Amino acid sequence: MRLIGSWTGSKASPDFSNILERSLVRHSYPLINRLQGLKALIDAEILTVSPDASPEAESRILARTEELLTLDELFDAPLHFTPLHAGLTCALVAVYLQRDEPEWRSPEIEKVWRAAQRYLNKSEEMYTMRRAYYEGISNLYYLFDDFNDRQIHFNIAMQMAGTEVVSLVKGLLHLREAREFRAEQG
Repeated sequence: MRLIGSWTGSKASPDFSNILERSLVRHSYPLINRLQGLKALIDAEILTVSPDASPEAESRILARTEELLTLDELFDAPLHFTPLHAGLTCALVAVYLQRDEPEWRSPEIEKVWRAAQRYLNKSEEMYTMRRAYYEGISNLYYLFDDFNDRQIHFNIAMQMAGTEVVSLVKGLLHLREAREFRAEQG
């Protein structure tokens, strides 16, 4: 804590969310760092927000998530900022925001919900060497020595390790539809 205090010039216990938020305002490049920072802010806010959060908090979460989706589309490097990274964050946001029955089908929430499904499916394709994997490696550049990027290997390993989490979260995303289907049938 003292080390972080000396970096930030603060004597008090640091609030990491505020530090990261200020850092993102000042530094928007390199894009991978911004994506990771946005992901950390969104995940932290979702996991610490109270169930009766203010509408401002929800709109802030949604705005950050939309920025994350836009930047990820621009970055287009699924071996660096993986579909697992974006998919889990979008799923957390979608599950959190769809707790209110009438609002869950709003266009903004629907966009995040669909993005979560798309990214989680793509994550499975990445580690099972299906279409998304080959699309991802087709855009890589090899140097003269060989291709050896530890971050890419780590990200692939993380996607493989997240198999069970991806299955669980995909089930959570379909829970509401399953309830509606059962209500219609019975």
